Amino acid sequence: FASAGCLLASCGNDASDAVLVSRHCWVDTINSVLTDDVTVERGSVKFTGWAADSSSGGTPEKAYLQLLNAKGNTVSTHFIAKRYERPDVVEVNKQPGYSKSGFEISIDLANTQPGTYGVSIAMKRDGASLVCESSKKITLK
Repeated sequence: FASAGCLLASCGNDASDAVLVSRHCWVDTINSVLTDDVTVERGSVKFTGWAADSSSGGTPEKAYLQLLNAKGNTVSTHFIAKRYERPDVVEVNKQPGYSKSGFEISIDLANTQPGTYGVSIAMKRDGASLVCESSKKITLK
């Protein structure tokens, strides 16, 4: 991300245009399955995990789960409304600000085209956008 490098190097970009990278997120399960590649029927799909802002040491104001096509382009974005405590994440990362980093979201993917999608988490903080990539892939039948 060129804009993230410029922001970090104080290149004069407006913070609202900034895209930063967070390394502190994880999609734990897709429909209760722990593996990285999950195949599901189209319909309601439940995702659980955690998302934190590694640059601020806290949880983001808003978080979104994104599905990405094979080229890495965002196909759909879903607001994560349900957040909860993750003491395990706080302990492992030694970051008290990560306490409300847990999330759970169910998404209706009945009208999404069959295929394989990557999963990422996007976050908003102080007008900046943060992206946290995940190793998870979901295949919709």
